[in-house]
Amino acid sequence: MRRLHGLLIASVVATAVGCSAYPPYLLTATPDVPVDRMSAVEAAVVTLQDAGYTITTANENLGIVTTDWMDKTSLGTMLVYGGSDRKRVSIHIVRTGDKLTVQITKQTKSLL
Repeated sequence: MRRLHGLLIASVVATAVGCSAYPPYLLTATPDVPVDRMSAVEAAVVTLQDAGYTITTANENLGIVTTDWMDKTSLGTMLVYGGSDRKRVSIHIVRTGDKLTVQITKQTKSLL
């Protein structure tokens, strides 16, 4: 059951990472079974690594995960604009009573 809730957190992270979430994407849910912050952080780390991000911070006590800048430049961007696009993600997981809140912030930096 703990793995199932980890997969739920992972799917939320994957959905938010795949879209341009400006301002921060925020999800608050009450799981059927308590999910500890450590499991949620582990699920976020695995999901971000699977998406190609390099993890720079993963603090299970604070519920924080951050990534390094990742080059997401498409061939079209390089050819047309002569620049590149870089992205990074930060996640903050908070547990309050029965509720689990996940805030995901995605930043984009264009180098043209």
